[in-house]
Amino acid sequence: MQGWQPDKFYPDFIAVTNKNSILALEWKGEHLLGNEDTTYKVELAKEWERLGSGKLHFFLFSNDNVDEVLNPYASDVEMFKIEPNEDDKLMDNVWFYGTSAKCYCLYQITDNKIEILKHTSHGLGGLIGLNEDDIKRIWSDFLSYHYSILSKEAIESKYSSKFVMGKLAMTSPFVLQRFKRINKDKQIRPSNFVIVGVGHRIDNATKEPIIPMISYTKNYDLVPYTSFIDYKTGKEYTDNTKFYWKPLPEFLFAYVDHNDGKYDGEIGELRRKQIVISDIEHIGKESNNLEESEVIGVSDNDYVVYDNKTEQKIADVIKDMTTKDARRIGLSKRHLFRLKKRIKEGKKIVLKKKTVKKLITIVR
Repeated sequence: MQGWQPDKFYPDFIAVTNKNSILALEWKGEHLLGNEDTTYKVELAKEWERLGSGKLHFFLFSNDNVDEVLNPYASDVEMFKIEPNEDDKLMDNVWFYGTSAKCYCLYQITDNKIEILKHTSHGLGGLIGLNEDDIKRIWSDFLSYHYSILSKEAIESKYSSKFVMGKLAMTSPFVLQRFKRINKDKQIRPSNFVIVGVGHRIDNATKEPIIPMISYTKNYDLVPYTSFIDYKTGKEYTDNTKFYWKPLPEFLFAYVDHNDGKYDGEIGELRRKQIVISDIEHIGKESNNLEESEVIGVSDNDYVVYDNKTEQKIADVIKDMTTKDARRIGLSKRHLFRLKKRIKEGKKIVLKKKTVKKLITIVR
């Protein structure tokens, strides 16, 4: 800003809002708030605001009003605060160790003794066989590894008998169908629980990850040694079953070493990745069981994906479709009329993936 004095005024921060308003922010220590230089800058900035017709805004802030100036909410909330630990002791001047905004712990270290003050369970809380104390010990072990107090081999040995497994409720017929072969005696019903692993080995025939799944048991130590079926194919595995369950140490080291996918770089200040939109795809979710998708991945029965151009072509086909054509691709008369009504009202259409594939064939 060029004012009535020779030197230009360069605010400390410039920001642009979603509505294209420009914010100029100037930080001052309390001892500088009332001096001549600050008074001039405020007067100049207020004149700059007046010329902006409501699109230019200036804020002078310090330690006393930083919450008020930076608060994006209509109500008065504390933006920056020091959290207490479980003993209500303020956690100021503590160390942070984390792999992302959701995966971290706060701690203190004195004479190689590590004290975990706060930890998150993101990415670990869904694993059965691990309680909060176990997760806290895992953070402590990895800090010990970070400070070279423990070796990687020592951690691997400590958790060598543990495997990655999650608990899942059978809320869809697709999951229940996988138990058809072994369900005659055990009578596994909808909403019962199963135990699932993660994709650790590849099926040579399908080239897809093998997802171990067994009926629920509280004896977690026996799980890797029990016959299981592959969630994706329904194939039963009875030999060398431990081979297909992912060891917990392997999972933990991948957890703590993984890079944040939103940023470029590995050391120092990371650069936010830029998103370039090349096309838009609509994803119609047939299953609302997000827990299932997180544990075992997404199956063909869960999601429908088609691009925006194909969507319009599909809508055009449905508008002109007869009930005879609908039956040929698996659509009932009632469903066809419902879809025609949604298209007429300008609403999204949701279809099963096998139906979309048949329609896309017609479109092409």
